[in-house]
Amino acid sequence: MKPDISIVMSIYNESKFEIELAINSILSQSFSNYEFIIVNDNCRRSLNKEILDSYASLDRRIEVIHNIHNAGLAESLNTAIRRSKGKYIARMDADDISMPERLQKQYDVICQKQYDVVCTRFSRIGEDDREKTSESKDSSFFSSYQLEHDLPITSHIHHPTVMMTREIVERVGLYRGFRRSQDFDLWLRILYAKGKFYMIDEVLLLYRIRSSSISSVQKVKQKYTLEYIRKLYIERLLNGTDSFSNERYNNFLLSMIYDESKMDILIRKGDAILDSANEYIQKKKLKGYFKKIYVFISNPVYRHIYFSLIVDSFKIWILNKIK
Repeated sequence: MKPDISIVMSIYNESKFEIELAINSILSQSFSNYEFIIVNDNCRRSLNKEILDSYASLDRRIEVIHNIHNAGLAESLNTAIRRSKGKYIARMDADDISMPERLQKQYDVICQKQYDVVCTRFSRIGEDDREKTSESKDSSFFSSYQLEHDLPITSHIHHPTVMMTREIVERVGLYRGFRRSQDFDLWLRILYAKGKFYMIDEVLLLYRIRSSSISSVQKVKQKYTLEYIRKLYIERLLNGTDSFSNERYNNFLLSMIYDESKMDILIRKGDAILDSANEYIQKKKLKGYFKKIYVFISNPVYRHIYFSLIVDSFKIWILNKIK
């Protein structure tokens, strides 16, 4: 029987504990007519092969793909999607946990209400947690209007909670070759294609927060990538298409990250002031807002990021008004 849902997941360097919890949470779903395609994107790590091949031998719904080299998340997911057969595609990350009713509830919504992308709320758990605890923090709910209205500027959609129609994913061309923020690019292309978004007002995924944080330079690369993706969206609003290529994207990052050591210092200083500002704002003290303004004025990295966001927001607002 052809599966209704294809779940796609890529693993790289997650722990045995995390991978097994993630896989078991899918195998424990109340909805059963699915295929689970898992891509091993770290062929040098024998543990990955051992875990995945063992599960595949026990459940025929699991299909394992071993990449011969590290392809990155976007290409690994595309490989899984091209191999898949389901009418709907669900995402899963190798260190998260899906609640038992997740697939059934998303399937009911995406079938009955004719949405293209159905996401859910999620709860943050610690690095060693197996389940939700008293310290877990739940994400907020956003209406379809909020999801679509805010999306060009900020995404409220958490990638591993998503179920999408195969039709919309194939129509916009799957994931593109970004090393980070692949999902934001996909959502904006779906939005441009008039895709409809919906969030289920229920926590259906436990999202694992890792103690190891990314470097300051990686953090700013993430922000510049978001900026680049927004500019591609503006191009589509203007011209009906965009000029994306991996070469152009890499050249854009190189033009922005001109001195990694200097930028690292600037970002750390800016982050420290912003953290302090947020503490004052939580205490309802005006000093917090002045600190944020100071970062905006004095720090060239954050000045560019904020100014670009303001300009792009205005452009998008104008273009949507005149469409």
